[in-house]
Amino acid sequence: MVDSMLQKLEKYADNLEDIVEQRTAELIDEKQKTDMLLHRMLPTYSFLIIRKSIAIRPATQRFEKAKYHFCTN
Repeated sequence: MVDSMLQKLEKYADNLEDIVEQRTAELIDEKQKTDMLLHRMLPTYSFLIIRKSIAIRPATQRFEKAKYHFCTN
């Protein structure tokens, strides 16, 4: 009976490890997609600031003009 429980626990642990690996891969994929989108939408300077999670004061960088293009396709 104890052996049976240990086998079930090992199987459960292996299954959890597989799930964690799968979700980690999904997270990395989504992060890459987000980075690509941000890089395309923002000026390089702003993208790098966001990407590196650098805290800045709002007055550090100003942009006089900005364009936004939204496509529904």
